[in-house]
Amino acid sequence: MRATGLAGPLKTLAGALPRRWVAGMPAALLNRTWFSGLVAVDSLPGRRFTMVTDPTTVSLRDSAAASHGGEALALFARLVPGARTFLDIGANTGVYSLIAGVNGVPHVHAFEPVPRIAARLRENLSLNRLDRVRVHDCAVTSHAGTITLYVPAGEMPTEASTLHGFRPAAEPVTVAAVTLDEICAEQRIQSVDLMKVDTESTEPEVFAGGERTLERNLPTIICEVLHGMTEARLHERFDPLGYRYYWLTDRGAQPVRRIEGDPTWRFLNFALVHPARQAAFERAAAALAASLN
Repeated sequence: MRATGLAGPLKTLAGALPRRWVAGMPAALLNRTWFSGLVAVDSLPGRRFTMVTDPTTVSLRDSAAASHGGEALALFARLVPGARTFLDIGANTGVYSLIAGVNGVPHVHAFEPVPRIAARLRENLSLNRLDRVRVHDCAVTSHAGTITLYVPAGEMPTEASTLHGFRPAAEPVTVAAVTLDEICAEQRIQSVDLMKVDTESTEPEVFAGGERTLERNLPTIICEVLHGMTEARLHERFDPLGYRYYWLTDRGAQPVRRIEGDPTWRFLNFALVHPARQAAFERAAAALAASLN
């Protein structure tokens, strides 16, 4: 995926370039370009969305280049056509939900507990007339009620976490907390095909609150894994369910026996795939591999 158009008050190099120049920029340059303002992004041929971003919004930089998560987005775009329900846990400003929405996924639920980021998420959904995407202003964790979220400084911080000390000088904020099982029951979500979970080292807590949902639906999951923080607990949760694991890199989806977070922090995402959904996943992975050749 790449940024294909820019409008509005842009302050970066990319903002000064004509649309046709940005569309034709080589990947090596896109990888180093920060986008700001109103940006149009191609998620699949013929499927474009618009979002507001700024130089601190990593999600747009990810969608513009295959780095820092772009490989996961590229795979995700190839998984969504067959999905009916997608849960975006740790949605930030919404790039995954936007991709799912513009590609016709009927049921999309986006969870973002930081109030100012949730407001930007809603703005991006409104720009694309994606009224059917439901935004939940809460943290998904292992219990319901409230929880302390530690929010780094900045207009659109990308590393808010419920883990105390995850980032220094973060502001503690009390937010609503829900479990995956509770929200699925409350929203009458009977089937989950696809999930993205990026909660800055607390992904195992998300899954701990969703035992019934996971066992019933066996969804395909794109999950961020930070080196040395969550690997063992992920195996404890998913090995008994028979899941298989893929490391998402610039070479595509690489099958692995063990989940091991990247110590260089370059390729942070893994796909967790149950054999029941293996065929669909392999088709998407093959399409991604063909696009990389």
